Amino acid sequence: AKAEPPETFRLADIVLSATLRHHLSVRQTEPSLDEEWHRLHMELRVQQIRVRQDWLDHVKGDVKAALALADQWLPATTRDDPLGLSIQQLWSKQATNALDKDDYAAARVWAHRLEETFATIPEAIHKPLFKRAQTLLKEAEAMPDAAAIRALEEALMLWPRLPDARDVLERRKGTFQTLFVAVRSLPEQLSPATAWSESEKQALELLFDRLYRVEQQP
Repeated sequence: AKAEPPETFRLADIVLSATLRHHLSVRQTEPSLDEEWHRLHMELRVQQIRVRQDWLDHVKGDVKAALALADQWLPATTRDDPLGLSIQQLWSKQATNALDKDDYAAARVWAHRLEETFATIPEAIHKPLFKRAQTLLKEAEAMPDAAAIRALEEALMLWPRLPDARDVLERRKGTFQTLFVAVRSLPEQLSPATAWSESEKQALELLFDRLYRVEQQP
């Protein structure tokens, strides 16, 4: 089959976008008409998503153009619709390409976009970033402070929730602080239902968020 030129997709998208805007402007409020309105709206939206998916697939060889289209359509896209999935795949491809070049910083940028927009990081991106961060944390043990600080900062950039890394970094910087708390007795009951002593009640403030607080007004 003959490939459609990009202009065809652009014009089809313009027509469908204008039709959807018009359809929204003439929405009826009567229940008998509202059901028909919703049905037609969904049909138009599905057609628009298909056109945009085909357009994105058509320009996938031009990464810059594909990414520009994805950014343009993102505000009207949800994580669960087919176009959202196509954008996830496009961004994931950029991340994996960066990983293939050992460009972990660029891969982390795409991983952050995926997490912020679609609340997910594919395992093919998650595992290499986490493994690289763990490697940097391990290598930092044998480094002098200046080099270790750079390695630890890079590890935390790649994986901000890397266990122990932040404490190790603060120790290397000499800014690690320990909070000392004096209590009459150590807490034993750490449940809101059983805490009784003063230290146990204080510990609960660190473990749980209150739904309400009882205060006595003067």
